[in-house]
This record gives sequence, C-alpha cells and structure tokens, in this order.
Amino acid sequence: MAYSKILFFSIIVRFLTFATIMAQDSSFFLNKFCSPDLTKSNSNFHDNLIKLLSSLSSKAISNTEFYNHIIGTNPSDSIYGMFMCRGDVDSQLCHECIGNATQHLSSECSLSKQASIWYNECTVRYSNDSFFSVVDMMPGFYMCNTANFSNTKSFTPLLFPTMNLTADEAASDKKKFATNERVFEFQTLYCLAQCTSDLSSKVCGTCLRSAINQLPIHCDGKLGGRFLYPSCNVRYELYPFYRSINVPSPNELAPQTKDSISKKDSRFSEDPFYLSYNCSSNHNTITSKNFNLLLSYLVSNATAGKLYHRVIMDEIVYGLFMCRGDLPSRLCVQCVKNAKDRIFSTCVSSSEGIIWYSHCLLRYSSQYFFPNIAETSPMYRDINITNHFISDQNLFTSTLSNQLSELANATGNSDERYMINSLKLNDICSGKKRGGSYY
Repeated sequence: MAYSKILFFSIIVRFLTFATIMAQDSSFFLNKFCSPDLTKSNSNFHDNLIKLLSSLSSKAISNTEFYNHIIGTNPSDSIYGMFMCRGDVDSQLCHECIGNATQHLSSECSLSKQASIWYNECTVRYSNDSFFSVVDMMPGFYMCNTANFSNTKSFTPLLFPTMNLTADEAASDKKKFATNERVFEFQTLYCLAQCTSDLSSKVCGTCLRSAINQLPIHCDGKLGGRFLYPSCNVRYELYPFYRSINVPSPNELAPQTKDSISKKDSRFSEDPFYLSYNCSSNHNTITSKNFNLLLSYLVSNATAGKLYHRVIMDEIVYGLFMCRGDLPSRLCVQCVKNAKDRIFSTCVSSSEGIIWYSHCLLRYSSQYFFPNIAETSPMYRDINITNHFISDQNLFTSTLSNQLSELANATGNSDERYMINSLKLNDICSGKKRGGSYY
C-alpha cells in the first residue's frame, strides 16, 4: 500500500532522532574574500587577529544580531571586526554560523590584513582600517537561481517595487532588517534586505539601492537572486527562505489563548525546513495555470485541517500532500504552503516532482500514482553521524531493527497509518544515540 509505506518512512524519521533534521538547518557557506595584503605570522597584528576572532565567536552566544569590536591600542597593530546574523535566525544558529565563519577565517585568511566571509545566515569581517558606521561596497558578489521565469513582463514590474519597499523598511528599522511578500499569479514573491545595524538610515538605503540595481545586471529573468556587499545584502525568491519575525502566521486557524500556548507541543519547530526535492527530466506538459491551481487546491485542503489529501485535475494532473501524523494543523498548513511555493519554482519545467520538508511532503505528476502499490523512487536519505562510541553496535543495531519492524507492522494495521514509539537505550548501549532518515 503506497500510503502506508510512505507513512512508514516518515515514522523512521520521527523514531530515530531529530538530531539529523536539525543538522540540515545549519549554516551554509557562500563566499569569502582574503586581501593579498599580508601580515607576518606571530606578529602583534596576527596575535590581535586571533584574539578578535575568538571574541566575535564567544560574543555570538548572547548576541544574535550585530556586534563590532576592536583589539589593540597601537594604530599599526589594531584590528577592527564585526559580525552580523540574518535578522530572522535564532541564537543557536547565529552562534553556530559565527563559529564556523571565524574558524574558516582563522584557517584560510589568518595572515590577511582584511577579510570578509558570507554565510547564508551571517557575515563576519575584519580589517586593519576602521570601518564602523561606514558603508563598504567592495567586494560584492551575486548568486542567481538557475531557473528562468517564463513571464518576465508580469514579474519584473512586481519585483523591483517590492525590493525597493523592503529596502526602505530595512533602512528605517532599528535592526536594519526587513522582509516582504507579494502574491501574483498563484505564486508568492519573497524579498529580504539587510544592512549592518551601525549604519545610518540614509547610508543603509544607499547601500541597498546599489545592491538592488545589480540584480537585473546579473540575475535578469531568474526565479531568484541575491547580491551581497560587506555592509548590506538583498535577496528574492519564489519560495520562503526566511523565518517570520514577530508576525502572526497568516495560516493560523484560530486565535491562540493562554491555555493553548501553554499546551503547545515544544517538539515541533515553528519553521518547517526544507530537506530535498526531485524533479523528473520529462518536460512539463501541464499548463502553468493548472499547475498552480493544483498546488493551490492542496494548500486550501491543508488549511481545512487535513493532514493528507490528494487531488485530480480535469487536465489529468495528480497531486497529494502528507503531513506528519502528530503535526498541529497550523504547522501542516505552513509546511504545505512552503512546499507548494518551492516546488513550483524548482520543478516548473518538469512533468512530475516531489519535495520533502521536516514536517511534510508534496508531490504532483501528470501520471496516475494513486494505486495501492509502494513506490520507492525517487528517494531521499540522510544519516546522523557522531564521533561518540557505542560499545555494543550489534546489540544496538538488532534492537533498533526489531523496534522499527514492529512499528512498521503496527502502522500498516492502524487506521491512521501513523504511529510513534521510543526506547530507552541506557541499559542496552552506552554512548549517544545515532540516527538516520529515509523517505
């Protein structure tokens, strides 16, 4: 049975660990710049650089937005540094990103007198010249989504006014960070703008406008793009790539009460995060209108409180979504919406596709795939790897296999096609748990 088999794979994710899932939500390296102007190893400047990078990394534990610092009293040996985390990331991810960035700089730019490094979630830079409260637009770089937009006439007039509005809001914001969303043709445009928070509103706006002006030069007609300077950056996509900040979810089915908040399941991340996708190599014969309509039907049924739904369109287009069986409705809605936006932008030219998030999966095809047979392709898998030793690996493996087998049988016989289970390993195996995911 295809339905029970898919649910069985999702159960493995729930049963094994959340550590594997959390590892997916880690900092992602983008680019770096190390100046050719070098200092000598073990010089006072080099020693101060090591102290500075250590200070930035340790400060990120308590500060999740922006921090700048100077090490040294002698002008020839002084070094200036700062970090900036993306305005929507939490403290744990910010700290991880700054730690990775400073370690990267320590190993690859340790003798450079100036350096900048960009991650998806943070920026770190240092220099022998003071750059605090001063805009710096050198060096800059761009990244573009490889997919092209089919109707630039409707997209371009929406993109740049929305990007400029986002830049204006970021420049006037205390954190110098802003996001915006605009709906068009059954799709949603997501925009982000951010400056280092030590810049004035006027200088921040100047930096962001320059970055926005670079987008049509490098990413014209692309479904997504970004431009990054040391002092500011902008980005747009047709899928949600940032977390909501202090804004009630538009998919909230009912107002929260104090009682409902207190009973909220803390096991679930508020932001379902992307795992993987697969688009077929077959050219899409589905019209763009019906493709969007199919995905919109799936989202509307998630909003109605369903955890599983399938749709057949008149043009013979098939689609389904499935949320984890223990997921609250509002998070199911959010996950399906995220999946819908991203799969359209990534698989728009394919006749079938599937996308996996931590909370749900979404699938569509021009071919019928609802019969009661198991499908095992395409698949996504991941393994949680630790350096912790398990003393009796054979016992661990057999215990885990037996538990999964029993759980699979029980799931296939249940009406909900969803079950969970847990097992304490304290008296069976020493060391930390290990885990994996299989979809």
